[in-house]
Amino acid sequence: MLVQIVHRLLQKLVREKLLLLIEGADINTVANDIVTAMPNAAFASHFGPWLSEQLLAHSKVEELFASNQDLNEALKDLGAE
Repeated sequence: MLVQIVHRLLQKLVREKLLLLIEGADINTVANDIVTAMPNAAFASHFGPWLSEQLLAHSKVEELFASNQDLNEALKDLGAE
């Protein structure tokens, strides 16, 4: 379930051109790696900065254009869908 949520969040960010993956990157790999790192995460208002750090450090991520607030909002928006 958590992998699906992260996968949908990443798809949304890519679709809205807030996240650019390297050519040929598999979004499933990025989602799985994010979920694997989650036990070390502090959530609530700290989710955006944590996810931003994870994405920017990931070898499959070319560029992140979303702010920490954008990431928090994108996650909230998923809950409304």
